Amino acid sequence: MDIDRNDRIDVAICTWPNHPQRLKYFVRMMDSLKGRLGASQHNIRYLCSAEASRDPMFAWMGKELEQYCDMFHIELQWRDAAPNLGANMNAAIRMCSAPIIFVQQDDWCLDHPLDLSPGAEFMLEHPEVDLLRYCWPDNDRMRPTFMDQPDGYRRIDMRGQWPYGDEPHMQRQDFVAKWGEFFEGGGHASASYALGKKLREGNANIRVAEKNYYHHFGQISSYPRSVEKRDGRRR
Repeated sequence: MDIDRNDRIDVAICTWPNHPQRLKYFVRMMDSLKGRLGASQHNIRYLCSAEASRDPMFAWMGKELEQYCDMFHIELQWRDAAPNLGANMNAAIRMCSAPIIFVQQDDWCLDHPLDLSPGAEFMLEHPEVDLLRYCWPDNDRMRPTFMDQPDGYRRIDMRGQWPYGDEPHMQRQDFVAKWGEFFEGGGHASASYALGKKLREGNANIRVAEKNYYHHFGQISSYPRSVEKRDGRRR
């Protein structure tokens, strides 16, 4: 029986199975979600957009990704175009139809038990809120500036530092209509930079969860092209 989409939270995941380590990242990320992510008042549906672009220097892990997604009932869609972070995130979000979308890249690990339902209910009750972040840089150079709010979720001061990032976050289905999609076609950081600029200029209402739930891991770039390597080379 189909689940009513109004009782559902869609988890939009993007991944790049163009290197054996990238598949391991995906599995590690999913293991953390399966062990710690829940929704006490909703059903969770996992959807994944995967880049079909290959790296001729390394083994293609697409078949293994398909098998994993089939085993754990993750809806998988292939994006057959030049690899691009913004475009792949847009593709994953377009797969979603639930009122609430949780956006997640394949190299972020969930460290604490997380019930998505309180945040989802908050987002539905407060249409003026644009995003709810569950992770942010926690150092003096990049930590956002927080403002206490009577509703319980701190608001980010958009005039402060690092008000937006593409770390795991929650948005409503209407977010794209209001703010647009991720920028496509530029370098790896251009997608979050361009959207963040719009959010800052528009004084978006961005909130944060009560603690930092995730950490980033991995050094192998999602892109096969050397221009996007994080540490100068693919291993």
